[in-house]
Amino acid sequence: MVASPILARPDATGVLRQRSYHHPWTEGHDDEESHRARPALPLGRLGSFRRLEVTVRALIVLTAALALAAGPSPRLTEDQKSKADELAAIGRKGQEAFRAGQPANALPLLVQALALSRDLYGERHRMHVEAMENLAAARRAIGDHKAALPLLVRSVAIRKGLLGESHPDHAADLADLASLHADMGDTAKALPMLEAAARIYRKSVGGKHPRYADVPQRTGEVRRARGEFKAALPLLRGALAIHHEVFGGRHSLYADSLARLASLHAEMGDAKTALPLMAMAAAVYKVALGAKHHTYLAADRRLAAMRKAVGG
Repeated sequence: MVASPILARPDATGVLRQRSYHHPWTEGHDDEESHRARPALPLGRLGSFRRLEVTVRALIVLTAALALAAGPSPRLTEDQKSKADELAAIGRKGQEAFRAGQPANALPLLVQALALSRDLYGERHRMHVEAMENLAAARRAIGDHKAALPLLVRSVAIRKGLLGESHPDHAADLADLASLHADMGDTAKALPMLEAAARIYRKSVGGKHPRYADVPQRTGEVRRARGEFKAALPLLRGALAIHHEVFGGRHSLYADSLARLASLHAEMGDAKTALPLMAMAAAVYKVALGAKHHTYLAADRRLAAMRKAVGG
C-alpha cells in the first residue's frame, strides 16, 4: 500500500504542508467482502485511516537534516555539526527502510533521531516535533498505536504552543491525531477533533481549499465507519466538489474522492449510483497515474467486482 501525499507547508504551487492518506482501493482489498472487512484495522470500513506502511511525513526530518548538514549554521559547535551529520545519515537509512516497506527497521533509527533532534534543537523546536511525529508514524505502521499516541499527543501540544491554536498546521495536527484515535476504534474522540480542524481551516485557508477538503473527507470516512451513511454522504460529496474545482477532473485526488463516494453508495446498497462513480474513478486514475499503476489496477479490479456483484 502506498500513501498518497496530501497538502501541507506552502510550496511553489501554494499547496501546504504534506500529509498522507491512502487510496481507497489498494492491493489486497479489491473485492467487496475484503473491503468491508479491512482486517488490518480495528474499524472495518475506515478507509482514510488504514495502517501506514509508507509515510511522506516520516521523511520530513531527513530533508531538514540534509539541508543542515550541507550548510550548517556557523553558530553550531563542532559537536553539534557532528550530530547534525549523524542525524542526516540516520535520516537516509530511515528513508531507505520506509521505501522498502520495512517500518520496523526504521524504528531504532527514528528513536536515535528523536534523541539527536532534542540535543540539537531542544524539545520545543519544530525539528524535534517532527522527529516525534516520524517515530509515531513508524509505531502506527507496525500497528503499535498505543505507543504512537503519547508521541503524537505531545507533538500536537508543542506545535500548538509554537504556532497558536488558529494556525492551519495545528488543524492538520488535530486531523492526524483524530486519525490515530479512529485507528484505535475511538471514533467518538476523533469526530470533535476533526470538527475543530475544519473550523480552523475555514477561518485560515477557506472552505474551498484542498487542505480543508481533506477534513470532511476524513470525517465522512469516520461517519461511514460508524454506519452513519446519511451523515457521511454530504461530507464526501463536498470533498469531491472541492477536489474537482481545485484540481480538475483528471487528477488522482479527484479520483480518490470518486472512489470513496462510490464505496459509500455501494455500502448503502445503491449499486446503480456506485458503479458509474467507480468507473469514472478508474478512468481518472488511468489518465493521472497510468495503466500500470497499482492504484489504477486495484480500482479497475474493484470495478469488475462491483459489476459482477450486480450481475453485470
